[in-house]
Amino acid sequence: MSVRILVAEDSALVRYSVRSLLQRYPDFQVVGEACDGFQAIDQSTTLQPDVVLLDVSMPNLSGLGAAPRIHEVSPESKILMFSQYGSANVVTAAMNAGALGYVMKSDVGRDLVNGLRATSLGRRFFSSGVTTPNFV
Repeated sequence: MSVRILVAEDSALVRYSVRSLLQRYPDFQVVGEACDGFQAIDQSTTLQPDVVLLDVSMPNLSGLGAAPRIHEVSPESKILMFSQYGSANVVTAAMNAGALGYVMKSDVGRDLVNGLRATSLGRRFFSSGVTTPNFV
């Protein structure tokens, strides 16, 4: 059984790169893409993905703003945030918004696959470049 993933990221190049990376793994299936938080909510409603890979910072509605609404429309979907920012404040905000894990974009090549696998199983995951919040 494959993990169904929605990639929500404002950069088309990053979305393409993530999709290309994940195509190498038979246990992953990218079922949709979104370029802002509103599209991520719409796609989550329609697709009911297993995992939403959600960029923290997007135009119109950020990943931090979209995450609680994604949980409302797709309660079984797990959220793995990713961002160029890894400070404890941003990571804490992501966890408070409902994310299970957090991957730094600079760590994607090394940590994204493990992060997606852990998140799909309901486990917390933080990439090595992240300053882990105190409550974890």
